Amino acid sequence: MLALLLLVGCEVAARVTFQPDGSLRQLLEGYVVRLNDERPQTWVCGNSTMNAGIDAEMMQQSLKGSVIKLAHGTATFRASVDLIEYYLSRIDTPPQTLIVCSFKDDLNPNGYNARTSERFDEVLSSESGHESGAGWLRLNSARNRIVLAAQTFLSSGWRTWNGNPVQSAATESEQFSGAAIAAGDPFYTDSARNYEVDVAAFDRLNQLAKRYRIRRCVVLFLPTSQPYIDFHNSLYPRHPYDAIRAELSSLCAQRGLEFIDEGGPWSDSSLFQDPYHLNTEGRRELMSRLMPQLTPLLSYRPVP
Repeated sequence: MLALLLLVGCEVAARVTFQPDGSLRQLLEGYVVRLNDERPQTWVCGNSTMNAGIDAEMMQQSLKGSVIKLAHGTATFRASVDLIEYYLSRIDTPPQTLIVCSFKDDLNPNGYNARTSERFDEVLSSESGHESGAGWLRLNSARNRIVLAAQTFLSSGWRTWNGNPVQSAATESEQFSGAAIAAGDPFYTDSARNYEVDVAAFDRLNQLAKRYRIRRCVVLFLPTSQPYIDFHNSLYPRHPYDAIRAELSSLCAQRGLEFIDEGGPWSDSSLFQDPYHLNTEGRRELMSRLMPQLTPLLSYRPVP
């Protein structure tokens, strides 16, 4: 009875309390305005891990061309590709260079990030004129927000109780302790749930690059810390982190996408805010490694 009452209460909250995320719609519209006004030559797309790790000003100075960061919180690799298509369909000048950033769990279509990314589907479907399903999408998104809020609360409590307090990704000066992630940690386990690589997203990125004649299309695999990789390998000893990196390299090579692997893992925990967000020093380190690989402007190659 208690479980039934809880279920009914959450459903009522989903139908009555939660509203569409207007701030997300405003974010997307704001990026469209900037893209049309600034016409940047280089787009860098990703979620908070990209936002923490990429210095657009440094990149712009080195590449001698305008750069824009298109950051969408908790977006998966597939969601990033969807959003890139959304922007490309609403602008006059596509980029010369497109860089799509990802880390391990952004590639998984079955985990926490993928469920959170459904809110992008909601907005994009509405913007594309698919209003018939918009109500269902909003309701489904509201249900997911309730589940995600509960999971985040339980995960935070679990990690604090285990003596490993959750570190905020908002304060770049913080340093990750480098402590091992507790076995069974609900948040990280859910992020890697039924782990696999979303191959179809790479096919779609290849198609977009060809359709819009993007001269250089790069998949950038972002750094993570050693404890984060150790945790993944403990969950999936038959699908370890190194095998994922090799799979990405092969997927990109087969589709004519340039692959830059900075996935590490980096052993210096002082470069991170938490197991996978870089801090200010980590950003400097990543940019020092990344820029030599991006600066040769003659390295453009057509996507087959």
